[in-house]
Amino acid sequence: MGNIISFNGSVSQDDSLSISNGLTDVLIDYLLLSGSELAETESEKRIIIFLAEKQQSIIGLGNANFAMTDIPWDTETFESDKEFMLQVTDYAKELSTRETTSEELGYHPDKKMLEYALNGFERLIKRMTVSAVDKDNLKEWFSDRDADDPVICGYPKCEKHGIFLSMHGCKFCNDGVPKAKTISDYIKGSEIKSRDIKTDILLSVSIAVLFVSTIFLSNLISIKLSPLEYVYIIFVALLYGMGMVSRDIKHWILKWVISIPFSSLVIQFFWKTDFSLRALNWVLKDYGKESAGGRFAGFIFLCFQFICCFISGIASIVAGKILTDHGRYEEYEQKQVIAEIAVAVFIVSIVLFLEMNFPSAEYVNAMINS
Repeated sequence: MGNIISFNGSVSQDDSLSISNGLTDVLIDYLLLSGSELAETESEKRIIIFLAEKQQSIIGLGNANFAMTDIPWDTETFESDKEFMLQVTDYAKELSTRETTSEELGYHPDKKMLEYALNGFERLIKRMTVSAVDKDNLKEWFSDRDADDPVICGYPKCEKHGIFLSMHGCKFCNDGVPKAKTISDYIKGSEIKSRDIKTDILLSVSIAVLFVSTIFLSNLISIKLSPLEYVYIIFVALLYGMGMVSRDIKHWILKWVISIPFSSLVIQFFWKTDFSLRALNWVLKDYGKESAGGRFAGFIFLCFQFICCFISGIASIVAGKILTDHGRYEEYEQKQVIAEIAVAVFIVSIVLFLEMNFPSAEYVNAMINS
């Protein structure tokens, strides 16, 4: 048993879409999500509510059949409403690629089957013309409705799920769909998998090495290759943002929090080895202590780095959402981990190389005190 969505009641292959009961529910769910977000005019809302009434949990399995000509089209707004439904279908296809949509609905549909159903529905919509509209259909659809019917009461939406209500209520509530998650739900939730935590830790360590080393290396570059230190800081900020890109705000915050203690450890290394002082006396042989002007320049570099990394960090939140919504985050993450770890290893190698070539702290301190 299944359902048939047709053009005008004909069940020929070109004029209909025959799908299972389960796929019918999935198709309606995605069209409801899309249409409830896009609908603005009364005629657009009516069409989405028509779809919302096809609730098999209420009307029974196999009873969600309908034709394009059954839809309550209005001849006066037909062309714009047809374009609207094509937009709804396109947006439903986009929603089908988002992991967040599956989490909102509480299930993961077969994407190929959903694509098949959406393409079939789109094909039937494209076939519809104003000449095929039954002018009495809209009047009949409005008839025999109670005073509290959503169509009569201003097209309300479910407060829990944000979709249009029909005479049967909210389809998602009736189907047991959980409440849509907010950002705070993700932060409070404990849905981070062990593998994700390990990946976040690796990226956090790489970010800490990248960020802290730049504070010290930019001073060295400013002495040797000024003004390339600003180019270096901007480049590091871009790498910082790339490393902070996350599948959601929860993972972004986790990375940032984990990077703090690792950053402290890296700072301790640079301080305890007198890296800046030894670097200065390596570039400028037997220079002595850093001047007040040099410290001020270092402060300027630090402020510039914080600003660049802050902007890059905010951009990474947007980039992560875009990648996740389009189903591309996993692919990005694989490259992200390899690239960030490679950069961190390269920086560590550079720092260790410099350490071996710097004058010792004892030599520099003895020279300053002499």
